[in-house]
Amino acid sequence: MKKIYIAGPMSGMKDFNFPNFNTAAQKFRNEGWVVFNPVEKDEEEHGSDVFKGDGDIEACEAQGFSLRKALAWDTARICESDAIYMLDGWEKSSGAFAEWALARTLRLEIIYQ
Repeated sequence: MKKIYIAGPMSGMKDFNFPNFNTAAQKFRNEGWVVFNPVEKDEEEHGSDVFKGDGDIEACEAQGFSLRKALAWDTARICESDAIYMLDGWEKSSGAFAEWALARTLRLEIIYQ
């Protein structure tokens, strides 16, 4: 089974753009992919209430979220993947841009929304 990682902008976006990530994850699961969705991992670890609002990463970190730990998980999942799916607006996000660069370096299939 092919594996795909969902990447896109989060910080500064309403509810950290979680709905868009989840919609993409469901689409790929329906197509038979194994999906790595960072949103699901974040919600499982911290609950969904931490990520409500205007995408303020500092407010999340004050509630125990670790960006460094999250990016370590994300990087490992990208390395396990066959493809990466880039949500609209990814190029304006430093995190998603870094994920894209890693995927490109690993020669993953890159699919754009």
